[in-house]
Amino acid sequence: APAAATLAGLLGDDDPTVREAVCLALGKVGCGDQAGALAKKLQDGEPFVRRAAANALQELGTDGASFAGEVSELLSDSNMTVRQSAARCLVAFGGAGAKALVKRLVEDPEDRATEVQREPMERAVMEALQEGGASVIEPYAELLAAFLASTQPELRQGAWACLAKVGQSGQLQLASRAGDTSTLIRQGVAEALGRLLAPVTKNPKMKPSATQVKIVGALAEQLLDTSDVVRQKACEALGRIGSPFADAHVADLANRLEESDIRVYRHCLDALGCFGELSNSFARPIAVRLEAIE
Repeated sequence: APAAATLAGLLGDDDPTVREAVCLALGKVGCGDQAGALAKKLQDGEPFVRRAAANALQELGTDGASFAGEVSELLSDSNMTVRQSAARCLVAFGGAGAKALVKRLVEDPEDRATEVQREPMERAVMEALQEGGASVIEPYAELLAAFLASTQPELRQGAWACLAKVGQSGQLQLASRAGDTSTLIRQGVAEALGRLLAPVTKNPKMKPSATQVKIVGALAEQLLDTSDVVRQKACEALGRIGSPFADAHVADLANRLEESDIRVYRHCLDALGCFGELSNSFARPIAVRLEAIE
């Protein structure tokens, strides 16, 4: 648009307040083919200009997906308001923003180097996600699952508040990451699915949907995970879900009684106790493990 092109010509003005005003104006009128020029202001020397650029790109919604990587760099900005604007912008980008956030906060070894550097980014992201509904949150389900293992109580509580809004499609998306390369995500997925399904499964007359069968199956597969923490979380999750939704996997749980790690087989015993008579077929190995604990 002509108006956008005219405004974009002022992005290089020497006065930072002019650059800020131009960024915000482009966000309001629509930046069109000037989005690339606007994105360059994400690296402006003034924090209020960087913030304005992120706020303007946020107006693009999913059309701004190609700028997700550049915006994600601002999550480690020294200015708090810039970090917050970047997080809101990425959330507005939808799936592409979710992918950038997962890379930045979970998969990128650099950002995991020190917890001090990660905390401001995580808080900014959580604040942005809590403002959204289920449709906004679902692409971020795996990231929220990773937050469940955070040492910060406010992040864990925020993650639960967000995940509580997720429907079966979001739960299925979570289940699809049960075999993720990140142990943190696999662990979070097990805990999240167990807690999300538990309230639904308490009605003995209710039968699981095809989606719920897949979700419980993904948890059962985690019983063979290479990480003892993930196996432990999978045992806990299946125990929470209990009968009748997880009845098909009682034998899979019983097989974990062969574990050498007491942290895993103790949770396995607790889980089997949630299945009543279905566990009777495994009375002998259960007794052996109980004797070992005593």
